[in-house]
Amino acid sequence: MTGQQPFVSIITPVYNGEKYLASCIESVLGQSYDNWEYIIVNNRSTDRTREIAQAYAGKDERITVVDNEAFVDVITNHNIAFRRISPDSSYCKVLQADDLLFPDCITSMVEVFEQYPEVGVVGAYSLTGKDVKCTGMEYPDNVISGREISRRVLLGELYPFWSPTSLMIRSGLIRRPSTYYEGRRLDADVDALYRDFTGCDFGFVYQVLTFIRRNPESVTAKDKSKANTQLLSHVRMLQKYGPVYLSEHEYKTRMKVLLEKYYRLLAMNVFRLQGRDFWRSQEKSLGELGRTLQKARLAKVVMSDLFFQPRRSLHLVKRALISR
Repeated sequence: MTGQQPFVSIITPVYNGEKYLASCIESVLGQSYDNWEYIIVNNRSTDRTREIAQAYAGKDERITVVDNEAFVDVITNHNIAFRRISPDSSYCKVLQADDLLFPDCITSMVEVFEQYPEVGVVGAYSLTGKDVKCTGMEYPDNVISGREISRRVLLGELYPFWSPTSLMIRSGLIRRPSTYYEGRRLDADVDALYRDFTGCDFGFVYQVLTFIRRNPESVTAKDKSKANTQLLSHVRMLQKYGPVYLSEHEYKTRMKVLLEKYYRLLAMNVFRLQGRDFWRSQEKSLGELGRTLQKARLAKVVMSDLFFQPRRSLHLVKRALISR
């Protein structure tokens, strides 16, 4: 890039993030890019989150700490942060309080935006533990149409939307709706991407630019630990955006695959001896999608597992009994 750097907004919505917040902030301060603001939205934390954030804000005027007047859900806290970004902001980088940016993250992502004005979202590889995520893009093509990336993600060919930390978004997209993340589901970030990609392209940097921590105490991790939550999210996105990005044949074929996976997971939970609360939650989630729990279909999968995988099925039952 030549000339003045575009202004970038970095946001971190946080609740009780004292364990990793300092290293998170240090990763922002360590960027090779200088023209940014950093907005930390403290969601009524009860630990040292506010103290840590304020200490850094006192040393660098680019850092602003916002204290919520009342506790809000995760998605609302993100929207509060989005509404705080400067009107001068060209691009917005979400950074979860557990995560880190590697030094050239902002520089590398901004370069793609500046080179390709039609790009609305830029991603890159992310390191999660020992694994590299957000793979599947085909080097050296670093721009793909919004419709094509949406199509390929819906078909399960790749998934570069691993976390908001993995992405940078053009600020104009965030300002367009009054509330950028719609609803309160934890997949509201992905929903917003599918919505945006009807009118913009996706850019990609073939470098590991972010570190996404595996924190079992995070809200997202706890939600994903609930059986089938992530798979039902894929069903919901396919049901909502499949007709927009896929052919009728692609949509029906993919939906069949996802529902088959879903009922196989349900069968495993039969062997795990899940109680009434689990099954009620599944019926509720399916109901929200306009679907019902097909008990005959589930029974057929259970019987198939007993016949073809008896050892695994009995092992799941034994583990369930021991854990009680």
